[in-house]
Amino acid sequence: MPFYNRGNNQIRKGMMTLSQTENINISLAQPLMQEFPEGIRLSRFSFFSLREYPIHTHLHMEIIYVLEGSLSIKVGVSNYTISAGEFTIINPFELHGLYCTDEPNRVCLLEISPRFYDPCEEGTIFVSAYTLYHDAAKEDFPKIEEVLRKIFHLHLSAMVTEESPDGYLPVYSNAHNEEYEKILLRTLINYFELHFTAEYFLLSDHKENTLRDSSVQADRLKNILSYFYENFPQKIQLQDVADRTYVNRYHISHLVKSGIGFTFSELLQHIRIEKAEIYLLGTDLPISQIVFELGFSSYRYFNQHFKSLFHMTPNAYRQKYQKQTILHKEISLLAPIPRSVGESLLLRWGSLLSAASKDVKQQGNRTCFIDLKKSPIQSAEHGPSCETAGSNAAPYSRLNWPQSHILYDTPYMASLLLSQIAAAGPFLKKHPRFAAKDEGSSENAAPFNGKPGAVTQCGLRKASFHTLEFLKHFDTGECRTAPHYFLTWSGTSPSRILHLLFYYAALDIDEPLSQSFPTPEALTAYIEERIQPMEQLTFSLDLRNTAQEPQELQRPQGIAPCPAAMEQQLKLSLDPFVQWQRMGCPNSLDQETVRALNNSSQPDTYFFNPQDRLEITLKPFDVKYLRISFS
Repeated sequence: MPFYNRGNNQIRKGMMTLSQTENINISLAQPLMQEFPEGIRLSRFSFFSLREYPIHTHLHMEIIYVLEGSLSIKVGVSNYTISAGEFTIINPFELHGLYCTDEPNRVCLLEISPRFYDPCEEGTIFVSAYTLYHDAAKEDFPKIEEVLRKIFHLHLSAMVTEESPDGYLPVYSNAHNEEYEKILLRTLINYFELHFTAEYFLLSDHKENTLRDSSVQADRLKNILSYFYENFPQKIQLQDVADRTYVNRYHISHLVKSGIGFTFSELLQHIRIEKAEIYLLGTDLPISQIVFELGFSSYRYFNQHFKSLFHMTPNAYRQKYQKQTILHKEISLLAPIPRSVGESLLLRWGSLLSAASKDVKQQGNRTCFIDLKKSPIQSAEHGPSCETAGSNAAPYSRLNWPQSHILYDTPYMASLLLSQIAAAGPFLKKHPRFAAKDEGSSENAAPFNGKPGAVTQCGLRKASFHTLEFLKHFDTGECRTAPHYFLTWSGTSPSRILHLLFYYAALDIDEPLSQSFPTPEALTAYIEERIQPMEQLTFSLDLRNTAQEPQELQRPQGIAPCPAAMEQQLKLSLDPFVQWQRMGCPNSLDQETVRALNNSSQPDTYFFNPQDRLEITLKPFDVKYLRISFS
């Protein structure tokens, strides 16, 4: 499928392929296929210095990341280069080759098992052009890079602990890290689906960002394209597509032309030509038979369309590129990569991830020390109570809680709600509606209507829902609270678990509640203006057995020095309310979309082994849950 060319909404030279297996003869294309290993459920990681990876394809998606140097990539008719720190996404069935440039390279290749995620089954096509990624993802782009580094770090950890030869190193993460890898991969794919799918690029100019925010238009175009790919060998009429997609003929024709830059018939012929590449390079079929397989009416017509895209005849293309495929050439490496390079890279990425999690050098920061020697405060009757005065939160009893307010739906509410629970007394007992499902709305109500519940009428889980899930770990009667955190212990010595819930309620909740905001954008602007000059918060915990200085803190007696930690953080940028705004605030959502929004907003989860001192950094409105197991 042609990808989006920003600036004139026309088709750039290049293709992206979403192939339906029933319409491509897999047995004929099989020689070009690089199959994913059986028994690997998640992903495979390779680390090499590459001279040439001949033209090939596969049934799974892969991510190519250049660590050093640069790499030339051929995808269909398109040729482009990616440099150090850049990556590209390759779709299933997409013919591509990788080649070195004038400078040496080191490349990471991540292949995702189709048993875990299959873009063909999802009907998803990703854009391959790295140059478009940054503008598309905006503030989420650094998060995407960080998730990629975490995945690579996980695989490299397995590489340096196993007997892998130097050079081309396909490795798999350790079995005990499978759940963590699954979470990272799902997070990465959620970001890709949110920002890098083809239909959004085809629909709009990123600069203007108009139709991109229309999920209805995107879904329509996706359905139209899926129908074309499923039925391209047949004679397709405009009315056939209208019947399938429930969109009138005029609108289909207009959407295809304005969104993709092709007429209805041009799009059909382009898809057929796109498929011809697999037959030409992967088989020795006579071109006359390929013409028949693809549904063209004549060789002359096929030849004309092929030359318009590939700038040469089908026969010339076969002669030029067939010998450059995996059928006739092998993978060629520039030089073996010593294991020591993998080890040094592991340390480098580890420090990058540590710096990303702290992020304290570029912004203001203040550090608070948490004394783990203090005993929890008994508060079985009322839930968590306040250990220390000085919280910025206004006591809930003084606030005028409106029946509805736009703030209740936003991700800001998660930290603000925690500030009220920590301030004093049994807040949720007095205001149970904040922990319930929204009520008092009709079945036809909008997905968000300003009610205070943790779950909307249609089943969307607000940020406050996940906050209350975290808070269940502290419903023990032995919990202490202080400004910005809750703390409790569970288990018995020597196997004890420390639970910490951090939050940064950057404003008094009564400030926004006392005002009326006509749109979500107005509330966001109001809050962002006020938090812009605010510092980050850093909490420091000393996990060592003995205290040498007053600020160096101690664990309870009997705790062993081998902790394992899990950190969960709310994904505020993928909150359902935020994503609903990106979709253009539609008046209704189907259950499939509700499930997708809920899945993508699940908290990020990280597993790690903390050192003697642990630091947790919060930006305004962040919420993080930390569990440290000592055994």
